[in-house]
Amino acid sequence: MNPDAQQLHKNARKLPTPPSPAAYFEGCRRHHACSPDDVLLFSRVDAHELRRRSAESHLHRRFCLVNCLETAGAVSVDGIPFALKPGQAHLVFPQSYHHFLDLADPSILWLMLTFETDEPERLAPLRQHTLNLDAADRRDLGRMVSRFTDAADQGRGDFLSLTLSKMLCRLCERVEEHGRSDLPPRPFAGLWPRLQKELEALPPEELRIAPLAERLRISDRHLREKFKAQFGVQLGTYLRNYRIRRAIGLLTSTSLSLAEISDRCGYRSASSFHRAFIRHTGMKPADFRR
Repeated sequence: MNPDAQQLHKNARKLPTPPSPAAYFEGCRRHHACSPDDVLLFSRVDAHELRRRSAESHLHRRFCLVNCLETAGAVSVDGIPFALKPGQAHLVFPQSYHHFLDLADPSILWLMLTFETDEPERLAPLRQHTLNLDAADRRDLGRMVSRFTDAADQGRGDFLSLTLSKMLCRLCERVEEHGRSDLPPRPFAGLWPRLQKELEALPPEELRIAPLAERLRISDRHLREKFKAQFGVQLGTYLRNYRIRRAIGLLTSTSLSLAEISDRCGYRSASSFHRAFIRHTGMKPADFRR
């Protein structure tokens, strides 16, 4: 018997016997494992082209795992910059604006994996995190690149989905185990979760800086300064993007009329909502819903 088989037999003998018939139906349920589908891989090798492409892009409904392989830079997500060094990655969630900046050299190598999933909530731990890739992550990326480029491989879709799911699970577990220990310290680190909680609780007509500052028990000016210091973007800009993302969520998950969505997102009129939506997404709200 070879060593692998011996180890299997040894471990199998250690498995406990279910204590009752009901226990035969109680196993281990998924926690972070999702089913990435329609996985697409592509690379960017020119900094100017990467910036130009990202400036032209609009909101989309796919995840994008941005992997920095060569040349440090940053990805800005909804106006919040995240520095990336070679060997680091960042997962951009759907309905987020992202563009690239501070690229250290014109020649780059950044690998992008975009995908869809019906279970986005399973990836929630990865939001707002810079991710350090370990040896297993790099091996999986290499295998996915090799299989993706083989057009004759009929099983590559299944392989890409399963391998990416396994890699995302590892990243989620790593973040939950170590938190933000891999990130450089930022001032006001506790602001983000508090701000998100209060934004969700604000009535639509109060999605403005003053009511938000009042709920956070901080002055308008101090809140603006703290937000800009931590995230590098004006709070007013972030709130405008926040209203659009809320509108997109309602457009894609409800049958509410455009007037109702406008009201729920804090716009003073349907026409102002219409103009803001086109300005941010390049599409009319009704067209985005189709």
